[in-house]
Amino acid sequence: MKTKIFVHSMLSLVIGLVILVPGTLAAAFGIAPPWINNENLKPGSSFVYEIDLNTNDPAQDMDVKTRITGDDEILEWVTIRDSASFMMPAGQQHVPMYVEVNVPEDAKPGKYKGDIGVTVIPRGIEREDVSIFLGGHISVNLQVVNYDVTDYWVKSVSVDPITEGQPASLNLTVKNLGNTPLSSLKTTVEVFNKKGDVVANGSGDQLTKTIQPHTVETAKVSVPLPSLESGSYWLNVSALKKGKVVYQNRLYLAVNSVDLNNIVSTSVQVGGDTMKAAAEANMIKASDSDHSNPLVREAKKSNVQVKTTVTVRAPLTNQLIGVVIILLGILILITARIQTGLFSKFKRSKRR
Repeated sequence: MKTKIFVHSMLSLVIGLVILVPGTLAAAFGIAPPWINNENLKPGSSFVYEIDLNTNDPAQDMDVKTRITGDDEILEWVTIRDSASFMMPAGQQHVPMYVEVNVPEDAKPGKYKGDIGVTVIPRGIEREDVSIFLGGHISVNLQVVNYDVTDYWVKSVSVDPITEGQPASLNLTVKNLGNTPLSSLKTTVEVFNKKGDVVANGSGDQLTKTIQPHTVETAKVSVPLPSLESGSYWLNVSALKKGKVVYQNRLYLAVNSVDLNNIVSTSVQVGGDTMKAAAEANMIKASDSDHSNPLVREAKKSNVQVKTTVTVRAPLTNQLIGVVIILLGILILITARIQTGLFSKFKRSKRR
């Protein structure tokens, strides 16, 4: 079976039949993937399958023609979106073709087979003028069942940077192969430091978004981890299905310091004999161990650092500053009087 699929794929992707039209060069044409397989359809199901049509010579507009053959049910259930006006524009090597499958509510359980023939013709060229068309085939294999199936394929996983104390936030791109909505997916994480030592483990399974049957979606999974200090780590991420690993990858994780978060500043003025105690009491950081302080508690909840700027006004210092200012004033007055007296003596001596 796998050999047959492989041969069919190679034929559809590589064969690239030649157009024999005056003034038109030979071109290659490919279809990926060259099949539509779904074995878990329930009556009333519907889905859209995206097929990539590609050519190495997008020099001119190409009309895309399709022809569906096979079981009578396939002829009724399968349609090509915008088939009447579907084309490959000049200059575009890849064009998506959307195949819609709609299974009626009264569909009987069983297997259904069909074929979608695809040909492309340069726009403005009559079909009779073309000796050999660019084209390929898409095999259609559908099975209708009357029971629930939970199945999925994990296409990729990535991880977001986090701040100290936060859980790991994984982004899972998943294709729901079953016929029931998917809301959980068991995911495990093993955390390594730069030395290669395991420093934490965790797991999560609740998806932030429900993935509907026969669709591909990206959803997050939150994995609680013991508090990690700021720095760089490696994650071994595994996605499981029925207890077996179906996806595994090694990802880089950046853990940012809480200091990089928003800073809330307050200003406190203190004085008198309690100056030192008040200053020490108000120098509050989110990492302090004084959980009885309400500011610290709020900082812990919001993961925001709280810095307090303390302006100290010491009474003794203020008095000394006042005395210095007064003495400077007296000195200025004395200097002015002396200068005035000297100036008067100089004028009298000049008159004589």
